Order: sequence, then structure tokens, then C-alpha cells
Amino acid sequence: MPYAAVNGVNLYYEIHGNGPNLVLIEGTGYDLWMWYRQMPAFSRHFRTLIYDNRGAGRSDKPAGPYSHAMNAADLAGLLDFLKWERSHILGVSMGGFIAQQFALDYPGHVEKLVLVATGFGGPNMVPVPLEAVQAMTPNPTLPPADRIRQAMPLAFASKDWPERNREEFDRIVAWRMQYPPTAESAMAQIMAQMTFNVEKRLSAITAPTLVIAGADDHVVPPENANLLAAAIPMSTLDIIPGAGHLVFIEKADRFNQDVLQFLLGTGNSM
Repeated sequence: MPYAAVNGVNLYYEIHGNGPNLVLIEGTGYDLWMWYRQMPAFSRHFRTLIYDNRGAGRSDKPAGPYSHAMNAADLAGLLDFLKWERSHILGVSMGGFIAQQFALDYPGHVEKLVLVATGFGGPNMVPVPLEAVQAMTPNPTLPPADRIRQAMPLAFASKDWPERNREEFDRIVAWRMQYPPTAESAMAQIMAQMTFNVEKRLSAITAPTLVIAGADDHVVPPENANLLAAAIPMSTLDIIPGAGHLVFIEKADRFNQDVLQFLLGTGNSM
């Protein structure tokens, strides 16, 4: 299996397809399974790198503390290991935090930037609702699969999505159970978000940027997408109706189309 030794941790990664470089960055506690609706479309056009952040999936899971400057440095080290000079960067949720940090700290590596279901952190970010914070906090009184089944419906626009898509949801739960984070690494990822704040630096992002949010995101309120797009100079805002935090799953066809049009420069349906 492909691993890269970067900044004191071993990062698991995979590369699919051919073409210009595209990097996909995961959200909190997720691993490579999360791109199951993107990889068939993206890998037809791009040499697509997917990897597990420190603390998740098949990468090392040190106890922490973590920061998103550290996570951005991990990505920079991975790209140096692969000898990739410039890439399109797409990050979802916590991955969007990492993508912003990476674009600011390593601008020469970024071709275009896609920020999904995320915000800029700090006191002026529209906060994650308390219900979502509680859902994301590990609950040691429940078996792991029950924690996922209890918390994950909040990430969809309609909380009955798991019931209406039972077979697919069962696959997702099984994927999430395959390489679970430790309690320490899960909390380290969550705590890294508490210290993240790049609001005052966003005007320095030079890459053309697409900001995507689900109109019914119950985890990261979509007002944050408006704030990001207003702060980043060359940005386009894309609010997808009928989608929640997992917009890339719930409305995968629209999401994939919009991302590909932006990255390939083939028009705009937004």
C-alpha cells in the first residue's frame, strides 16, 4: 500500500486517473471512502490524489495536538514526495480549512481552489450549531456504529436520507467502521478547528476559487460560503439547493458537474 513519510507521520494515499493534478482533502474523521461519488467522474479528467489526513483512515493517528498549519504542511510534504509542483486543491469541511491554509502558506502549489461546506474560522464565522457539535463529539457510551447512525443524518438536508437510501447508508457506516480514528486523534482533529482563523488573510489568496455549500447545511451554515466568497478576490459562489453538509454525496451529479466546469473552464451552470 502506498505511504509517504511526512513530518513524522506516515500518510496513506492513492492516485487515480491521468491529466492535470487534483488533490481532494477529507473532512473531520472521514477517510478515502468519502470520495466514492467523485472518483469515477474526476479521475476521467485529472490525475487525482486522495489521502488520509493525520489522525484518520490508514494514516498514522498520533494523539495530538494538531493544527491546520500542520495539516497543510503534511500536504506540502506529500506533494513534494510525489514531485507534484502545482495542483488544483479541493477541500470539504475541515478539508476546506486545510485547503485555505495550504493556499495561503504554499500559494505556488495551487492552480485553482475549491472550498466546500466550510468557513474561515474564528469569531466571525457563523458557528456550527450546538446540535452538530454534540453530534460530532465522540460519545463513549454508544457502540461506534450506533454513534455514526445517530449523528450522521444531521449531515444531510433531509434527516430521513439514511432511511430513504438504506442500502447506501449501510455501506457508508461499514466504510466508516473499517478504519476508525482513535478517541485521541478524533479529538485532536476537532480541537484543531477551534484554533483555526484565516479571516484576515483571505484577501491574499491568489488562486481562482469556487466556494460551494448546500443550501440546507445543518453543520456549517451556508452563510459561511457567502462570507468566504466575499473575502476571497477571485471567487465564485455556488449554493446548491436541497443539499446539506454532505453535498458531494447528496447532490453528487450537480456537485461533480459544477466542480468539473470550474476546473476545466468549460462554462458555468451556477
